[in-house]
Amino acid sequence: MSDDLLPASVHQQVKGLPSLSSFALRRAVATLARLRGGVLTLHTPDGRCYRLGQETGGQDNSDAELSLHSVAALRRSFWGGDLGFAESYLRGEWSSPDLSAVLSLLLRNRELLKPLTFLSAVQKRLARVRH
Repeated sequence: MSDDLLPASVHQQVKGLPSLSSFALRRAVATLARLRGGVLTLHTPDGRCYRLGQETGGQDNSDAELSLHSVAALRRSFWGGDLGFAESYLRGEWSSPDLSAVLSLLLRNRELLKPLTFLSAVQKRLARVRH
């Protein structure tokens, strides 16, 4: 996904991130900026804070907050999909004061988030080919 597709306010923040060391974070922020039905406040390990997504006219809007303690959580999620995301939570790589709100918002946007788990799908296909 190109950073050009980001809202202007988020684009300015993402633009300043180091390109190689924070690719996973830039990719996640770019995707999460398109969330619908609520806003995710994302706190990153380097102290940045992003408000990503937008509320819709319905009653299913919810705000959620996620503190990312390690960018390893994103890599684990990219490679492991939903299971990787859960494992990263259990390892303490991210936390939330309201886990239910985070999961509800992400679940409502499941289709939007599929590109973030692309590597997980590739890994599964490669495993099938090997067997």
